[in-house]
Parts: sequence; C-alpha cells; structure tokens
Amino acid sequence: LAREAFELAAAKLPFKTTFVTRTVM
Repeated sequence: LAREAFELAAAKLPFKTTFVTRTVM
C-alpha cells in the first residue's frame, strides 16, 4: 500500500522529490 501511495504522490510531486523518496525507500 505504501509503495502505491508513494507512486501516486510522486506523480504529483516534482521529479527531484521522487528521486529522494526512492532513495529513502
């Protein structure tokens, strides 16, 4: 569930934020 939520959030957030999120995961 969390992974899907992050993907949805990534679509709305900037690419840079998405990269940071993936790094944390």
